[in-house]
Amino acid sequence: VLSLLALAKNGQSVQSEQAEASEYDWNVPCRFTPVQLDKLRQFTEETTGEVARELGEQLHEEIVLSSAPFSQHYAGRLALLEGGAGIETLRGLTHQTHATLAIVTFSAAFTVTLMTLFRLPISTSQAVVGAILGVGLATDSVNTASLTKVVLCWVATPLGSMLLAILLYKLVGWLLRVVPIGILLRDRLLFSGLVLVGTYGSYALGANNVANVTGIFSGQLPGVSDQLLTLIGGIAIALGVLTFSGRVMKNVGTGVMTLDAFTAFIAVSAMAATVHIFAIVGVPVSTSQGIIGALLGIGILRGKHTVHFREVGHIATGWILTPAIALLLSAAGYAIFT
Repeated sequence: VLSLLALAKNGQSVQSEQAEASEYDWNVPCRFTPVQLDKLRQFTEETTGEVARELGEQLHEEIVLSSAPFSQHYAGRLALLEGGAGIETLRGLTHQTHATLAIVTFSAAFTVTLMTLFRLPISTSQAVVGAILGVGLATDSVNTASLTKVVLCWVATPLGSMLLAILLYKLVGWLLRVVPIGILLRDRLLFSGLVLVGTYGSYALGANNVANVTGIFSGQLPGVSDQLLTLIGGIAIALGVLTFSGRVMKNVGTGVMTLDAFTAFIAVSAMAATVHIFAIVGVPVSTSQGIIGALLGIGILRGKHTVHFREVGHIATGWILTPAIALLLSAAGYAIFT
């Protein structure tokens, strides 16, 4: 633009070979980190000022131009069903290189594995975000707006699941009382309902947590689309469920409170709906926090004596330690290897 203005100012004609234009394919995603976006905004403002000055000199009057604010949009965004929104959130927390990708991945995976060995249902999203934050603090490139959004959703997850569990407990309990059905039919309905909400809960977990597995790799691996990343992440989650989830699953099912078919149906329904909402919002939250919040909501209605608060304390401790350990590991890894 400035070159064209200079040519026009000197009275020269603009030939086709002097001004070349290239078309941009808007179907190809162009992704920028928060730092790059700030530099682009600064460049746009400076260029706008220069263009206004040049035009003012040529027209002999004061020209005022302002640059329109812009944000990042992704053309042709691909995601397998509903996992893409969370991927964008994690991708925008800080700038990543191939070295920091390896550090963040190892730090989060080691932390989650450690907590799983202790049978603690901790938050994978907290481990991943903690690891990303460790690198972000080391490089001074943390997107505080995105981080604040994630933390607020972490707090809202158990509270929202607790309130929803209380509402469902009262509503479904009222329906079972007023609708005249036999005990055997009631048990069959609850069993079928458990299968359905269990499937829905698994879907919501995948839609939300696939970002924890693959989010930081989005846009970093040439030739690997977000759709392929979500597919790989989904397969990895399924393998983890089949091979390494038994100890934690039993702890949630029996450690916090004793469940029957009715309370299990309510707890899983509340957790699944809450986690699915945050998947739509685009924030990877903790399914473990969702299920514990739902169990506490049921415990409020059934009485405090039904909740094993010692186990809840152990789980809460794991929630606090998880992001802290991942953060320290990733920051140390960055200091040592980069």
